[in-house]
Amino acid sequence: MGYSLTEGFQGKEQVTMSDEVRTAVVYLPEGYNALEAIGFEEVISLVPGFRTIFVADRAGPVVSDSGDVVLMAGYGIDDVDSAEVLMVPGGRVAALLSDERTLEWVRRIDSGTRFTTAMCVGRAVLAAAGLLDGVRVAAQPVPLPAHGVIEVPMRLVADGKFVTGANAVSSLDLGLHVAAHYVDTPTARAMQVSLEYDVEVWGPPFAPRSLPEPGPDELAALFGLVSTGPRAEIVQELFALSGQRPPV
Repeated sequence: MGYSLTEGFQGKEQVTMSDEVRTAVVYLPEGYNALEAIGFEEVISLVPGFRTIFVADRAGPVVSDSGDVVLMAGYGIDDVDSAEVLMVPGGRVAALLSDERTLEWVRRIDSGTRFTTAMCVGRAVLAAAGLLDGVRVAAQPVPLPAHGVIEVPMRLVADGKFVTGANAVSSLDLGLHVAAHYVDTPTARAMQVSLEYDVEVWGPPFAPRSLPEPGPDELAALFGLVSTGPRAEIVQELFALSGQRPPV
């Protein structure tokens, strides 16, 4: 079944990019990171002339990595053949790295995008599709298959049309980076203000770190959090790809 943003499920509808309405596709792997998917979507929903659609292997409900969030993918990958922007959030991506059907779809969508983007370990899907050889990407503490990427210790890295975010909250940075190419600077700043995302004004609850990369104690605490509970299998799968074990 297809999905209409205004009418709900109905007969299959093929989604193509048009000059009148630009489409941002958020691909949802089983076990996606909900904040990464929704943070990006929230920003892009503010850009005039855009619509965001959630796409999965098949249309229907898709469960997040925590098991607590369910998003409705209005389309399967066979229903979507182009997009202005593609975004792949992180999550349970290990199985996708050898899924040629999905990788071929990623290559097909990328061939017509203005921006191809990913959050956290979602960039491994783009890399496995052969898109990131020699491309600078946001570094990850989780070891990922290299596929020729150049890791940079920054929360957001743009290299031409390819834009990658380090983790979770930087999905807002990713959305704002893309939005700024379709609206003027005052409008893009208004989007940031609407999200109360002027970090230097409001400040996070805890003081910022002085270095861009987490230290050993912070990494140990991080992996202690994600190596138990519903995300444990995801972490174990990704480390297994590199033949390593989580540092906890």
